[in-house]
Amino acid sequence: MSGGSFTLNVGDTLGAYRLVAFLGEGTLALVYKAYHAALDRHVALKVLKPNFQHDPSIRMRFQQEAQQSAHLHHPNILPIYDFVSSGERLYLAMRYIEGETLRNRLERGPLTVGDASRLAGGVGAALWHAHERGLLHGDVKPSNILLAADGNVYLTDFGIMRVVTGDLSRGTPDYVSPEQARAGDEVTVKADQYAFGVVLFEALTGTLPFRAADSRGVVLHHLMTLPPRPSSINGNIPLPVENVILKALAKAPDDRYADVSALVAAFQKAAAPPRPPTAPLKMPAGSEWQPEAVSEPSGEGSDVSIMLSAPGGQVLRLTGRSEYVLGRSEPTRPYQPDVDLAELNGMDMGVSRKHGRLHFERGRLHYTDLKSTNGSRINGALLYSEIPVMLEDGDELCLGKLVFRVYFGV
Repeated sequence: MSGGSFTLNVGDTLGAYRLVAFLGEGTLALVYKAYHAALDRHVALKVLKPNFQHDPSIRMRFQQEAQQSAHLHHPNILPIYDFVSSGERLYLAMRYIEGETLRNRLERGPLTVGDASRLAGGVGAALWHAHERGLLHGDVKPSNILLAADGNVYLTDFGIMRVVTGDLSRGTPDYVSPEQARAGDEVTVKADQYAFGVVLFEALTGTLPFRAADSRGVVLHHLMTLPPRPSSINGNIPLPVENVILKALAKAPDDRYADVSALVAAFQKAAAPPRPPTAPLKMPAGSEWQPEAVSEPSGEGSDVSIMLSAPGGQVLRLTGRSEYVLGRSEPTRPYQPDVDLAELNGMDMGVSRKHGRLHFERGRLHYTDLKSTNGSRINGALLYSEIPVMLEDGDELCLGKLVFRVYFGV
């Protein structure tokens, strides 16, 4: 890269970063895979396009993305490492993720209901984190959702995120909420819920709910036209799942779910497979298992049964203890976890030697990730390490890429 030229080529350097590969582009920026030699790591480098370099409002918006994202620390939000303003060049460095965008994935066809449920868990957790802090994304769409090779989901591109007020730049027309499309309407975080509903519709059907000859026509559909039933496009979509999506796509914000976490919970309940007849009997509603009442002082001897059911048909049954470490053994090391996943191809599936812990606290079943290399997810949401999360009967638990459905009872 020479002098004042904005032309970037693979092999050029930009500050401390050497460009390794071109990854794609958005409305405002070009994205490259780059290498930071001093830190010995690859990053995704987002560089403001040359034709926007002299636009003060765009430069401010680009900087705002870095500042807003830097205050969001969540496992399903792509973190910002660095923001650089060097002369007229603006760029930011983000974590580099091996994988693809949801947009790329949908080019090969729609998702299964199970995959869509995991997607909902990851994206929903990221949105809930931002909404709880008074922020909305404003442009939720498949190209802003990253599907990592290890199974995790990340939400990115908070470029038009604003503090919640009625002054919000319009999002992409295909995903814009009616209130965003109407000038003067109050825009709240429920606009993100609507856009997320469009994403789920598209993820399961392979098509958008509204199409038109131009952007104005699409916006008018969002304002005035009821969406088609997803099952009319993909007959494999269950009615309860369809109804959740249609509620998220309600024209009036008050007719949608109370918040994005309620949307995700409803979607995952509707998408969950039937409870298998071989699962433990469910404990009566409102009852709590008290380990001190049924266990030996060591914590062993519990009469609560836990079943881990894998998609391949493998079933692990656990009983007699109040705590289990899940991981994998290795022939050359003496360590043996309570639940050894080596026989389920744990190493290739990204399971760590001490990956996570199932344990009862105050009569409730919890799971804690033990700083595993490839992380743990509950219903698609990536977990913070060493923070216990309560499990509901029937939840999906992923260790790396190894997926289980958890059932527990008496």
